[in-house]
Amino acid sequence: WYQRRVREAVVSTQSTGECRYNNMDFPAMCIQYCNLRRKFCNFYGVKRVNIQGMLKNLGQEFDGTPHSGISDSRNIANIVCTMVRDGAVLDNNEVVDVNSIYTA
Repeated sequence: WYQRRVREAVVSTQSTGECRYNNMDFPAMCIQYCNLRRKFCNFYGVKRVNIQGMLKNLGQEFDGTPHSGISDSRNIANIVCTMVRDGAVLDNNEVVDVNSIYTA
């Protein structure tokens, strides 16, 4: 479940440009997604932070190579698991403006 939610967020934000570039329809299942950074900041009451900042706020260290897909994914999964254990609800809180994908 957690991996699916993380994947949905990554797909939603990274695929808009790819869809436009390849002249493809944006997948309907990705229009709504969970913006983890926004959820994290609201839940813990901190300013905008990156993955390393989130981990630092949780008392954890980044594991792996920054900006490596697998390392980032594993660290994001750790953040998600910690947030859920702390009581956060990770529901969809963002919507992709599909019209802007093809007009930009």
